[in-house]
Amino acid sequence: MWTQHERWQYVWKFKELFRGRLSEKNRIITFDYLNSIYEWEIFSVYTTPETIWMKTTFFNDQEYEEYLEVILSKSNISLGVELNNDDMILTLSTCSTDDHERFVVHAKLKSEERKN
Repeated sequence: MWTQHERWQYVWKFKELFRGRLSEKNRIITFDYLNSIYEWEIFSVYTTPETIWMKTTFFNDQEYEEYLEVILSKSNISLGVELNNDDMILTLSTCSTDDHERFVVHAKLKSEERKN
């Protein structure tokens, strides 16, 4: 079990990783799940007290595109990743050093490889 001090040190190091240090080598998230390997490309990283990033239901393409614009515009760094309404999005979040904020990372599905 982590102490509160250890937890905040971990969160701070995680946030520092993304502050201007996101390069081509470390902006891919890879999941090996069941019979597939998924690669996700990070496109947005930010801290926020808002909860719009939690939205998962969209009633039309325009609503989804507006959501993508919002989460892209919130990013603390510009990664040049283009998004469209066909993209599948992965959202990761963790606590921040501020009790009223969350640290959020968004990535889009780049590839899926089936394993034999």
